[in-house]
Amino acid sequence: MAGTELRQTAAVRLARTFSSSSFGSDSSKSPILPVCARHQPQKQSRTCAVLMIGSVLLLTMLGVHHVFSPHLSVSDDSTTTVGSMEMPTVSVVQTDAAQRRRMQAGRDEREQELDDRQRQKVAIANEERQKTADAAQHAADQRTAAARSVSEARNRAAKEAADRLEEARKRHQEDGMRLDDDRKRQEEVRKEQEKDRERKQEEERLADEKVLGQKRAELERQAELARREEQLDARRRSREEEMERETRMQMHTRRLLPQRKQEQGGMPTATRAAATAAAATPTGLRKEKDLISAGNTKLAPRKLPCLDARRLCAGWARLGECTNNKGYMHRECRLSCGLCLPEEDEAAGAEEKDKRDGEEVSEDGDEDEDEEAEGTKTSE
Repeated sequence: MAGTELRQTAAVRLARTFSSSSFGSDSSKSPILPVCARHQPQKQSRTCAVLMIGSVLLLTMLGVHHVFSPHLSVSDDSTTTVGSMEMPTVSVVQTDAAQRRRMQAGRDEREQELDDRQRQKVAIANEERQKTADAAQHAADQRTAAARSVSEARNRAAKEAADRLEEARKRHQEDGMRLDDDRKRQEEVRKEQEKDRERKQEEERLADEKVLGQKRAELERQAELARREEQLDARRRSREEEMERETRMQMHTRRLLPQRKQEQGGMPTATRAAATAAAATPTGLRKEKDLISAGNTKLAPRKLPCLDARRLCAGWARLGECTNNKGYMHRECRLSCGLCLPEEDEAAGAEEKDKRDGEEVSEDGDEDEDEEAEGTKTSE
């Protein structure tokens, strides 16, 4: 019975030792074998298996020791008497003391072995804990180094980005300054070109104005020449018309000349000869008119009859001679020009007609002289 109690006590102590060494300060709060409890984490399964194996080995060793250790025989105890039991012998006492010493030595050895194993386990656990701590520290150091490297990389990237931005800003500023300089130069060049263009335009305008002035002067000169030519043409036409009219009047005068000669029977012979000779020359008509006018001045003036002195007065009036040749038509064609009513004194009208012919010849001669003088001045 004592050996069984000792074995149970040793097993309990060993279990408590393993429990305290495995769980540290938490052994007071956990059961005797907490690793064998239900619902433990999976990471403690290995420790539980080790403890169970150790307990089995310890129990096996205790059993083997009990089997091979000496103990009292049951037959001897059963054959002893009450007297012998009351008075044990010295050999039995010595045997019990030796057995207790052996048991104590065994317990000491087992305790020493358990202590050694406990120390080994503690050392292993401490080593593993140290390794875990070292690994954790190493991981923390690696994380710190990684964070430091990341921070340094970020700072370096930020610095590089800031440097790039600063460089880009400086380059942009330089480009802006260069663009401003280019823009200023272009503006100066544009202003110079604008001034040159304005100067050229002003020169061209002055040249054009000069050319236009010359052309205008030339056109005015040509217009003046054309106007003078038109005036000369008009005067030439007027002279031709006057010559035609003079020729026509000359024909009328020649036709009336015999009658005048008969009427002027008392005219001097020299005067009639001069008038006849003057009729053959271009200026003879004028001289003849002068002579006839001089002869007619001696006749007594009479009232002009309201008759047409010429047969062509009606045609001349239709042609507008009453307006173009008022002096002649108003004297010779009073009836056709509508100046008065007709009268019955045809004989007096015939005499007055001859008188007016002479006066008309003298007036036409004066007008021809004035026109020739004006034509001479114009040609000069």
